Amino acid sequence: MNNNKVESFEELIVINKNVEEINVNMKNKQLRLKEIGEIFMYLNRMIKLVELRLDLSCNGVNQETIQCINDSFTKMLNLQKLSLELSQNQLSDEGISDLSTGLMYLKNLTHVNIGLRMNQITPVGAEKFLLNLKENSNLQHLALSFRNNYVGNKGTKQIGELLKSNKSLKHFNLNIGRNFIGSQGLSEISNGIKDSSMLEVVSLDLGENNIEDAGIEEFAKCVKYCRNLKSLSLDLWNNQIGNQGIYQLYINLKHCIQLKYLALFYEINKVESPDIQKFLKLRKLSQFKHTLN
Repeated sequence: MNNNKVESFEELIVINKNVEEINVNMKNKQLRLKEIGEIFMYLNRMIKLVELRLDLSCNGVNQETIQCINDSFTKMLNLQKLSLELSQNQLSDEGISDLSTGLMYLKNLTHVNIGLRMNQITPVGAEKFLLNLKENSNLQHLALSFRNNYVGNKGTKQIGELLKSNKSLKHFNLNIGRNFIGSQGLSEISNGIKDSSMLEVVSLDLGENNIEDAGIEEFAKCVKYCRNLKSLSLDLWNNQIGNQGIYQLYINLKHCIQLKYLALFYEINKVESPDIQKFLKLRKLSQFKHTLN
């Protein structure tokens, strides 16, 4: 594939229409709706496009903009990999719901990365978005960032259901920091991970969610069923987790016999003096990152 990175309209309009991959960075360009429409007009001319990376963060994207994006998605039927960055915009529940409808047109997607940090998403919008995303059963790599929204437990329940329904998913990256999910929300996600047997790489940012030992213990009990897990990263910054939760994590990770990489970050919790040597003794663990203070 050709690696084409563009950061202006002038660069975009001269790209060969036969490219298979393109990276369009329009972050913080203060684009108007008409200009975003023109971006997609040029993208739709790329009839062989299979991978699109598009950054529209910090552009005031709203529901009307999403409708423009969806119209374009109906023409991108060959697309297999999509990275769409929409963080720090004005997306509400209606906008994110419409976006999920547009994604349903892309039947061949195997890799999806959607950035939605710092918008205005509530459990209602998150639930609808995830419910529609569940319809794509071909996903192998999924990355979602909801940081600084209000997904709540309705949203985490749908994340769990999405994981349960997708039997081909191998890589799962979720940033759900500062979303008021608590231990119950983590339990919902954990139950989905338990039933997603093909997972090899899991990365969860769970910071600032008031998660207690009960939440991390439930995660620990579920993750032990991921027998194909090779890489696990957990950011637990600023929760209510103590030594018991971390101990249970260690006990259950011993069942993940293929685990090679482990990263744990749990600053500002109730952990006092975890026995880090226990993690270092995990079977065949080749790389371990740890941050306590």
